[in-house]
Amino acid sequence: MECNRVIGSRAAVLLLASIACVTLAGCSSGDNSHVSGVVTFDGNPAPKSVLTFVSLDRGPGGTAITDENGRYEAQMSLNNDWLAPGNYRVEIQGRADHLKADGLMSEIKPGDLSFPKKYHGKNSELRLTAEPGSTTVNFDLTSN
Repeated sequence: MECNRVIGSRAAVLLLASIACVTLAGCSSGDNSHVSGVVTFDGNPAPKSVLTFVSLDRGPGGTAITDENGRYEAQMSLNNDWLAPGNYRVEIQGRADHLKADGLMSEIKPGDLSFPKKYHGKNSELRLTAEPGSTTVNFDLTSN
Protein backbone atom coordinates (compact mmCIF):
# COMPACT_ATOMS: atom_id res chain seq x y z
CA MET A 1 0.00 0.00 0.00
CA GLU A 2 2.83 2.39 0.93
CA CYS A 3 4.56 1.65 -2.40
CA ASN A 4 1.43 2.68 -4.37
CA ARG A 5 1.33 6.05 -2.57
CA VAL A 6 4.98 6.76 -3.40
CA ILE A 7 4.47 5.81 -7.05
CA GLY A 8 1.28 7.90 -7.20
CA SER A 9 3.07 10.89 -5.66
CA ARG A 10 5.97 10.62 -8.10
CA ALA A 11 3.58 10.34 -11.03
CA ALA A 12 1.73 13.46 -9.88
CA VAL A 13 5.00 15.40 -9.54
CA LEU A 14 6.14 14.28 -13.00
CA LEU A 15 2.78 15.24 -14.51
CA LEU A 16 2.92 18.72 -12.94
CA ALA A 17 6.53 19.20 -14.05
CA SER A 18 5.60 18.18 -17.61
CA ILE A 19 2.68 20.63 -17.69
CA ALA A 20 4.95 23.42 -16.40
CA CYS A 21 7.56 22.71 -19.10
CA VAL A 22 4.97 22.73 -21.88
CA THR A 23 3.42 25.94 -20.54
CA LEU A 24 6.77 27.71 -20.26
CA ALA A 25 7.86 26.52 -23.69
CA GLY A 26 4.86 28.31 -25.17
CA CYS A 27 6.00 31.59 -23.59
CA SER A 28 9.44 31.87 -25.11
CA SER A 29 11.02 35.30 -25.36
CA GLY A 30 11.17 34.82 -29.15
CA ASP A 31 7.45 35.66 -29.26
CA ASN A 32 7.87 38.79 -27.15
CA SER A 33 8.64 42.37 -28.11
CA HIS A 34 11.91 44.14 -27.38
CA VAL A 35 10.51 47.63 -26.73
CA SER A 36 13.01 50.45 -26.43
CA GLY A 37 13.28 54.15 -27.10
CA VAL A 38 14.11 57.54 -25.65
CA VAL A 39 12.17 59.73 -23.22
CA THR A 40 12.63 63.50 -23.51
CA PHE A 41 11.10 66.30 -21.48
CA ASP A 42 10.83 69.70 -23.18
CA GLY A 43 13.38 68.52 -25.74
CA ASN A 44 16.00 67.28 -23.25
CA PRO A 45 16.79 63.67 -22.26
CA ALA A 46 14.86 62.56 -19.15
CA PRO A 47 17.32 60.48 -17.09
CA LYS A 48 16.22 58.16 -14.26
CA SER A 49 12.59 58.28 -15.35
CA VAL A 50 10.40 55.36 -14.25
CA LEU A 51 8.11 53.97 -16.96
CA THR A 52 5.29 51.55 -16.17
CA PHE A 53 3.64 49.60 -18.98
CA VAL A 54 0.08 48.65 -18.00
CA SER A 55 -1.40 45.96 -20.23
CA LEU A 56 -4.71 46.90 -21.83
CA ASP A 57 -5.09 43.26 -22.94
CA ARG A 58 -5.13 41.75 -19.42
CA GLY A 59 -1.63 40.34 -19.74
CA PRO A 60 1.38 41.08 -17.55
CA GLY A 61 2.72 44.61 -17.53
CA GLY A 62 6.28 45.85 -17.52
CA THR A 63 8.69 48.49 -16.32
CA ALA A 64 11.74 50.46 -17.42
CA ILE A 65 14.10 53.09 -16.05
CA THR A 66 15.81 55.50 -18.42
CA ASP A 67 19.58 55.89 -18.45
CA GLU A 68 21.44 59.22 -18.38
CA ASN A 69 20.55 59.80 -22.06
CA GLY A 70 16.85 59.08 -21.58
CA ARG A 71 17.08 55.62 -23.22
CA TYR A 72 14.97 52.74 -21.90
CA GLU A 73 14.31 49.04 -22.53
CA ALA A 74 11.00 47.68 -21.25
CA GLN A 75 10.94 44.44 -19.28
CA MET A 76 8.02 42.29 -18.24
CA SER A 77 7.39 42.67 -14.51
CA LEU A 78 7.10 38.95 -13.80
CA ASN A 79 10.37 37.59 -15.15
CA ASN A 80 12.57 40.36 -16.58
CA ASP A 81 11.81 39.18 -20.11
CA TRP A 82 10.72 41.48 -22.94
CA LEU A 83 7.10 42.63 -23.08
CA ALA A 84 4.40 40.36 -24.44
CA PRO A 85 2.93 41.66 -27.72
CA GLY A 86 -0.14 43.78 -27.11
CA ASN A 87 -1.44 47.20 -26.18
CA TYR A 88 -0.22 49.15 -23.16
CA ARG A 89 -0.91 52.39 -21.32
CA VAL A 90 2.44 53.97 -20.49
CA GLU A 91 2.74 55.81 -17.20
CA ILE A 92 5.79 57.95 -16.50
CA GLN A 93 5.53 58.62 -12.80
CA GLY A 94 8.73 60.16 -11.52
CA ARG A 95 12.40 59.60 -11.08
CA ALA A 96 14.25 56.41 -10.13
CA ASP A 97 15.83 58.16 -7.14
CA HIS A 98 12.47 57.46 -5.45
CA LEU A 99 13.10 53.70 -5.74
CA LYS A 100 13.95 51.78 -2.59
CA ALA A 101 16.44 48.89 -2.53
CA ASP A 102 13.60 46.35 -2.98
CA GLY A 103 12.55 48.04 -6.25
CA LEU A 104 9.36 49.55 -4.81
CA MET A 105 8.68 53.27 -4.93
CA SER A 106 9.21 55.18 -1.71
CA GLU A 107 6.54 57.60 -0.58
CA ILE A 108 6.28 60.37 -3.15
CA LYS A 109 4.88 63.74 -2.25
CA PRO A 110 2.82 65.51 -4.94
CA GLY A 111 5.55 68.08 -5.65
CA ASP A 112 8.23 65.38 -6.13
CA LEU A 113 6.97 64.22 -9.52
CA SER A 114 8.98 65.76 -12.30
CA PHE A 115 6.32 65.37 -15.00
CA PRO A 116 2.80 66.81 -15.36
CA LYS A 117 -0.12 64.64 -14.17
CA LYS A 118 -1.10 63.89 -17.76
CA TYR A 119 1.82 61.44 -17.96
CA HIS A 120 1.40 59.39 -14.79
CA GLY A 121 -1.13 57.05 -13.25
CA LYS A 122 -4.46 56.39 -14.88
CA ASN A 123 -4.38 59.96 -16.26
CA SER A 124 -1.77 58.96 -18.83
CA GLU A 125 -2.90 59.02 -22.43
CA LEU A 126 0.43 57.60 -23.62
CA ARG A 127 -0.11 54.35 -25.52
CA LEU A 128 2.17 51.72 -26.98
CA THR A 129 1.51 48.74 -29.24
CA ALA A 130 4.22 46.12 -28.80
CA GLU A 131 4.73 43.92 -31.87
CA PRO A 132 6.67 40.62 -31.88
CA GLY A 133 10.34 41.35 -32.52
CA SER A 134 11.65 44.87 -31.94
CA THR A 135 9.54 47.97 -31.36
CA THR A 136 11.02 51.46 -30.95
CA VAL A 137 8.84 54.09 -29.29
CA ASN A 138 10.08 57.52 -28.22
CA PHE A 139 8.16 59.63 -25.72
CA ASP A 140 8.50 63.41 -26.17
CA LEU A 141 6.99 64.88 -23.01
CA THR A 142 6.25 68.58 -22.54
CA SER A 143 5.66 70.73 -19.47
CA ASN A 144 2.46 72.25 -20.88
